Amino acid sequence: MTDTFKKITSLLLFALLAIILVMPDSPFTKAAVGTRTETQKVDSGALLDFFAGSTDVDGTLAITGAIGVGANDTGEAYIYEYSGGTWGLIKTLTGDGTDYEFFGSSVAIDGNYAVVGARGNDTLADDAGAVFIFEKDYGGADNWGLRAKKTASNGTSEDGFGGSVDISGDYIIASAPSHYFFDPVPNTGQAYILKKD
Repeated sequence: MTDTFKKITSLLLFALLAIILVMPDSPFTKAAVGTRTETQKVDSGALLDFFAGSTDVDGTLAITGAIGVGANDTGEAYIYEYSGGTWGLIKTLTGDGTDYEFFGSSVAIDGNYAVVGARGNDTLADDAGAVFIFEKDYGGADNWGLRAKKTASNGTSEDGFGGSVDISGDYIIASAPSHYFFDPVPNTGQAYILKKD
């Protein structure tokens, strides 16, 4: 019985060691983890801009939001391109330009499309929010033109649609974290998936 117990224990330890060795995050794997080195700092330099409150990167393109830009937090978003060893600003994006729009609440970029959330946008209702979709070369070469502005299909005031966004291929996902701000169930939240036509 003792020999059987030792064999089982040995087999279990061997199996555990094998699992540890093939785990992707194991310190014992031979795969190189790699490092990241800071190459550049990018900022607006302006008080209360809340620059880089949201960011995304895709290849040599990067986007960041700054909800505090403007006298009453209208907000902006900025697209940068990596070229010649540096990240340079290539486009400033804006929303409707209304007070407390918080354009740039969230940002995402994928290939030729950039998406910007404006959780305070009042198009549908007070602070219902909106999502702006920009396309490269739309409206001219190297331009990032507004292709569409979307509001939630069942949006209500204070929803904050566009509080977070992401894009991958033909699909965009956008949140309304405060959906049903008042009732029937406060702040239940909702996510919306949009498909390119």
